[in-house]
Amino acid sequence: MLSKFKENLGAADSRCKILAAVSGGIDSMVMASLLYECFNTDFAIATVNFKLRGEESDADQRLVCGWANDRGIKVFATSFDTSDYAVSKGISIEMAARELRYGWFYGLMDELGYETLAIAHNLNDSVETLFLNILRGTGIEGLGGIKLKTGRVIRPMLSFTRGEIVNYAQREGIPFREDSTNREDIYARNRIRNRVFPEFQMINPSFLRTIERDMVYFTEASDIIRKQLQQVRAEVVEKDSSRASLKIRIDRLLSLEHSDYWLYMILSDYDFNTAQAKQVHDSLTGQSGKEFHSRNYMIVKDRDYLLIYSKEE
Repeated sequence: MLSKFKENLGAADSRCKILAAVSGGIDSMVMASLLYECFNTDFAIATVNFKLRGEESDADQRLVCGWANDRGIKVFATSFDTSDYAVSKGISIEMAARELRYGWFYGLMDELGYETLAIAHNLNDSVETLFLNILRGTGIEGLGGIKLKTGRVIRPMLSFTRGEIVNYAQREGIPFREDSTNREDIYARNRIRNRVFPEFQMINPSFLRTIERDMVYFTEASDIIRKQLQQVRAEVVEKDSSRASLKIRIDRLLSLEHSDYWLYMILSDYDFNTAQAKQVHDSLTGQSGKEFHSRNYMIVKDRDYLLIYSKEE
């Protein structure tokens, strides 16, 4: 496991300052242990208490800090009132926790000079993300699962299944804590993990590895389509002197084979989902003046053009 972990780290060698996000769960504690094997104490740990599970959350933080201190590893800890933040922002608890932790992680990195943030996503997480993206309608862009490296973030546990991680933790005696909410089917990800995956496991015990190979092909297919999309945009998008963010020539778009798909690909960059893109495409031969809205953009169907405007202007 250690050799594959080192391979996943890639360019993040001993000269690269790594900050590891560690929650106290099995995935992140195994990651911290493997980083310790690779770099001894030449990395740091960041742990967040979201104050969502009372004493459980406090015990998670104590485990992480105690484990790091016992080994002389620098550890940073903070806590947030996540529920209040979610209410004040009008967002879900999941989104609030994400905004809070990444904002803090990146702040630490910028302040203290850490170059890479290590996150403990595993193969199960990546496959779960693929199915969530299918349910949300993200198109082929969402079928590649979680990326090994995104910007300053690296996920060196991504090629390991949760079963492999559990076996390693037990064999090496790595301490960890289990989040009791993982057993609850409140969230869509938990329902996929707890209900759907066991059925897939019965049909194909190696389904995670099978999907892992497919995700590589999905990613490559997405890259090919993105290159073709550049040509399509060159054909159908015109420069506009008005305040429109984008101006699409309708007749040129409709002359293309699979025009509905190319329209979706263009509009996905402006926060429009598959259902909305279909509505826009269905309107192309209709009357002018129709409007379509995403979170940050508005489309106006003109006689010859689709005009996309930013709502922030």
